[in-house]
Amino acid sequence: ATDWLELGVYGLGVYGVPTGDGKTGSGGDGLPAANRTMGAGQGNVRLRLLKDEGPLPEVSIGGMFRAGDAYLRQEQLFVAASKGFDLDQEGVVRGVRLHLGFRQLWQDPDVKERNGSIAYGGIDFSLPHDLHLVGEVSGKDDVYDRTPFSVGIQWRDARGYGASLAFVRSDDWGEDAAYIGIGFNF
Repeated sequence: ATDWLELGVYGLGVYGVPTGDGKTGSGGDGLPAANRTMGAGQGNVRLRLLKDEGPLPEVSIGGMFRAGDAYLRQEQLFVAASKGFDLDQEGVVRGVRLHLGFRQLWQDPDVKERNGSIAYGGIDFSLPHDLHLVGEVSGKDDVYDRTPFSVGIQWRDARGYGASLAFVRSDDWGEDAAYIGIGFNF
């Protein structure tokens, strides 16, 4: 909406979900039955409190609300900080940005009985042709059995267009996955 307020919406489709017992609540594992497709819509808001200028990092607060299939429902509040460093503007790695954050998440108690408080960190290497190598690792609290992480490549055009391709380890469905995303600014 402005350079200090970000509003976003997106859709999430999950295909070929692993076999579960299909039962929710305390009697089942909550995973959908074999090879089910699930979907959800999500709204995000982020308010930048500090801009990355001089020695100060960028600091933001925000939240997210996801609705749809019960297994994907989730709400989050977060605080995040990032600091960028310019390197060689003509080199292979033109800059690096470090990210740290904390999020509190709530999930549908009839399906997932694990809410959590999670810290995360990431790194973003700026490359030629608007390409970025990105990675993030998250704590797991009592929410996940395995430590979630992602690594990938993004293209971010100066006009606001972008695309992502990543490898994701999320314990949500017990298997590693590929993430493909396309985005644009209005």
